[in-house]
Amino acid sequence: MPVKTDVAAVLARHGIAPGPAGFALPALTAAIEARGWTWQVEKVAVSRVVRMRYRALVFAPPAPHSDPRFTDRLSARGRGATEETALAQALARMLEHPG
Repeated sequence: MPVKTDVAAVLARHGIAPGPAGFALPALTAAIEARGWTWQVEKVAVSRVVRMRYRALVFAPPAPHSDPRFTDRLSARGRGATEETALAQALARMLEHPG
């Protein structure tokens, strides 16, 4: 069973604090891009009812001059009711990645 990440605690340890309305998309993307990582968020429908959710991906590009066939790309995913929630979760998982 996967271990649940305490998103707020992980991000706080890395100097990323939520504002009054929660985590802000510009702050999250700035933290990701400052580390040289890439991100994406997409909207996904979870049922026939028009209830949308989001999924996010944060990933580190392969090292320069590495053979892409043998490179294990470091990445993390997140899901949430908002773009910010999904991206915060993915970023926290990426920051906690053992590699």
